[in-house]
Amino acid sequence: ALIERLGVVIDPARKGADLSPAQAQIVEIAKALSRDLRILILDEPTAALTLTETERLFEIVRQLAREGVSIIYVSHRLAEIFALCHSVTVLKDGRHAGTRVVAETNTDELIRLMVGREVHLKREAGGRALGEVVLEAEDVSAPPFVESASMTVRAGEIVCLAGLIGSGRTEFCETIFGARRKRGGTIRMAGRAIDPHGPWDGKAAGIGMVPEDRKTSGLFLGMDIVNNIAATVLDKVSSGASFSNAKAEALASSFIGELKIATPHVHQIVGNLSGGNQQKVLLAKWLAMAPRLLIVDEPTRGVDVGARSEIYRLLRALADKGVALVVVSSDLPEVLALADRIIVMAEGRTVGELPGATATEEQVLRLATKFTASVADVRTEAIATGAQAA
Repeated sequence: ALIERLGVVIDPARKGADLSPAQAQIVEIAKALSRDLRILILDEPTAALTLTETERLFEIVRQLAREGVSIIYVSHRLAEIFALCHSVTVLKDGRHAGTRVVAETNTDELIRLMVGREVHLKREAGGRALGEVVLEAEDVSAPPFVESASMTVRAGEIVCLAGLIGSGRTEFCETIFGARRKRGGTIRMAGRAIDPHGPWDGKAAGIGMVPEDRKTSGLFLGMDIVNNIAATVLDKVSSGASFSNAKAEALASSFIGELKIATPHVHQIVGNLSGGNQQKVLLAKWLAMAPRLLIVDEPTRGVDVGARSEIYRLLRALADKGVALVVVSSDLPEVLALADRIIVMAEGRTVGELPGATATEEQVLRLATKFTASVADVRTEAIATGAQAA
């Protein structure tokens, strides 16, 4: 009943370990709503939710507020603050930076309180010269999540994969990388057909992948920055068969400087870093291998606006250097800010393509939902036909 109240469909008999990050987030919210609440604290509740799921959550939060529940809402997404909250308190480096009435402030003022400077998250003017085709994926299938997905990515190009949660974006990327077994279609890197049987094959082909969930799939949280970054390039930080601490430390130091990772030293345990700095370490881990194609899944989930700006700068700089980039994001303003091209997925298929320079959120959502709605109509008709025949 609680899950239905949130307006989603999740089998309550499923194990928590089998849920996607988005589904797990919804279960956490449902668990909180199961209590007789006086105060509800929501910490980044929409980080893994679709637009529809977010709107439904907002409806519930507003209803709880009308019933007298006090809501403390923690978010890095400023649009949510203005859509939902009455007042906003900004913390910076563990200290109170200011409190404002939402109706009397604006985005620029909050960003200055958060980072102490101007930050630009919007699309940059002008394009970049694109090189040869690096990735060609044609009619790729990996049932049950990927039915028929295709895309090309050129050197120096940022292609964003958009779509609703469950559309198969992550699974499509995992198939290209080799983390999920391909059952049909073709994948070519620089014109050469590849059939990765595991991430090691993707890595050998020049593909790096920053996963959606950095804590469970991307980082060794109990290890230090040095060992995390060295993990993908052990050959570069070894002397013969021996691991070279000096080489690994030098590599880590170079990325700490380049990516502006805030840490007291190179041997800081990664689990003790902030979310934004953890994400930068994860990016460094894959950049160390100098990939020709870098897949980045939800690059700014759970990071503050300052780190988000730095990650945007980094991704654009990589494209300027000729790296082909595939970015998966559920944040449509992020997609519109980064993409040279937008490929939309629904029901495990690529259903449309839009130019990043002129696309709108409405166009992306129309493509993402049009196919889903048509599939739902077909299923409903099939069920009705079957029932009538029975």
